[in-house]
This record gives sequence, C-alpha cells and structure tokens, in this order.
Amino acid sequence: MRNTGLARQVAQYADTHYYSTTGSAIKNIHIDYRITTNTKGINPNYCSKLVWQAYYYGTGDLPVMYGLDGEVIVPTTLPALFTQAYAPYQVGRY
Repeated sequence: MRNTGLARQVAQYADTHYYSTTGSAIKNIHIDYRITTNTKGINPNYCSKLVWQAYYYGTGDLPVMYGLDGEVIVPTTLPALFTQAYAPYQVGRY
C-alpha cells in the first residue's frame, strides 16, 4: 500500500533525529557508527538500525514494524520486520 504521507513522516523523523534537530540543511547531529544490540539507542547507530528506528518510532502509533530489543538488525532481515499491512513490495526492476 502506497502512503506518501507516512513516507514523509518517516523521512522527517530520520532527518530530525539523525541529521538536524531543526530539520534544516545544517547538520547538527553527529552519530557514531557502531553495530550494537541496543536497538533503542540513537547513538551509536548503523545503517539498518537507523532505517528500523525511523519506521518504528517515526510512524507514531501505527503498527508498521515489529518491535525488537537486544538484537543486531541485519540489512537482509529488514523486509521481514515490517508488519503484513506495511510490508514492502517490488515496484519494478532496474
């Protein structure tokens, strides 16, 4: 299901939590890169954890992602962490 409003909400969460607290073009957030099992902490962070956090926390009360605690979020498992109603789907091949 395509939901551009939800996509904007997730993007805004990511922007204001990982780049600029004000949402401006000036970066004022600096996060250390480290793979950890602390799924709730923002710093340090890593690629797939950042994506999971943006969808999990950035969508409010909507059940978009399954909750995790104390696990490493592997990039290849990200699609399986979405609930069925919000599961990603292939639009096309490039």
